[in-house]
Amino acid sequence: MDAPALRVALTGSTSVPARELDLKGVASLLTGRDAAPSFELPFLVTGAWDSPLVLPDAQALFNRAGAAAPLIDAVRNRFKRGQPAAPPAGEESPAPPH
Repeated sequence: MDAPALRVALTGSTSVPARELDLKGVASLLTGRDAAPSFELPFLVTGAWDSPLVLPDAQALFNRAGAAAPLIDAVRNRFKRGQPAAPPAGEESPAPPH
């Protein structure tokens, strides 16, 4: 969907027999027809056609946040090595159960 100040793009699938939606999208606020979006909101549309759930895509927002990149990389690296994630700096790990 394109309008002078808004663009909405969707990907995913819909099931006609089950009447269900499973879509990801991005709503973009435009300042001009050829200008880059001034604001983008990734979102999800899921559930039944008669009562779909529309939510911000928290994972996409988190992945796009530059400040979160070092934390995401640290967690991914630990899981690749098979180790649990370490607690944030300044916090102690919980004591093992006795």
